Amino acid sequence: MALVSIEAGKDEHGKSQTKEVETIIPVNGREYDALAALPFTVGDWRKLKGKTRVDITDLAGKIDLELMCNIVLALLEKLVPGAKLADVETMPLGRLSDLVGLIVQGERIDRPT
Repeated sequence: MALVSIEAGKDEHGKSQTKEVETIIPVNGREYDALAALPFTVGDWRKLKGKTRVDITDLAGKIDLELMCNIVLALLEKLVPGAKLADVETMPLGRLSDLVGLIVQGERIDRPT
């Protein structure tokens, strides 16, 4: 079991919260460590945008279910050639959300002013 702390928003007093996320993902009876495919490269994000229109620069807190599935599928495809959307759809929603958080944690982009 591999746990990683990710940012999980703020509490009622504005203090940052963290959450432990399991990085091991079971796919087709085997276990894979998500950290082996992270961080996503610019090429990974461009490929994802080309396939699904998911743009890392537009993700500021507004990630719907379809975007979550596509982002996690991109992770699985890096780990397991031939991974399918069905592999993502078997995950509980909380697990999907945790994996998205793990993927985008270090991808925040400071927009030029």
